[in-house]
Amino acid sequence: MVHAHGARAVEMAARAGAGSIEHGTHLDEAAVQAMADSGTWYVPTLSVTQTDPNSVPDGAADAHRESMRLAIAAGVTIAMGTDNPVRPHTEALWELRHLSATGLGDAGAFRAATLDAARLLGLADDRGEIAPGKRADLVVLTGTDLDCTALDARIRQVFHNGAEVTTG
Repeated sequence: MVHAHGARAVEMAARAGAGSIEHGTHLDEAAVQAMADSGTWYVPTLSVTQTDPNSVPDGAADAHRESMRLAIAAGVTIAMGTDNPVRPHTEALWELRHLSATGLGDAGAFRAATLDAARLLGLADDRGEIAPGKRADLVVLTGTDLDCTALDARIRQVFHNGAEVTTG
C-alpha cells in the first residue's frame, strides 16, 4: 500500500509493484496505465477532497474526480477506504456517496466497499459478500434501491459476526 497524491509517485509505485494506491488525487494517463498494467488497486479516499472541497487546495477536488474518471477508463480496480484522521472512519457512508457520484455508480460503490475491499485485503475467502460459509457482517437497509445518497437514514439493522448490533 502506498500513500501518494501525485502522478509520478503513483506511476513509480505501481511499476515497483505496489498493491494499492491510497489517494491518487492528481493522476494522469501514464499513472493509471501503470496501475492497470501492474494490477495496482486504487483506494481514492474521495472524502478527503469531496466532503469539504473548500478546505482543500484549489483544484484538488476537481483533480480527484478526474483521477477517478481516468482510473475507471483504464480499468483500474477500485476499493473503498477512508482516511482517518483527515476524515473519520465514521464518515464511510459519505465515501460510498462520493464513489457513486464520481463514476462507479451505486452498485459499483457498494462493490468497492464490500467484495472488492475484501479482495484487496486478501480476505475474500471469509467476507465481502453474502455467501454460505462467510462471515455475516451485514448492514440491512430499508427499500430495495441502491441509492447511496441517504444511506444513514435507511439503516434498519446491523449484524457483526452474525449477531445484531444495537445502532443509534
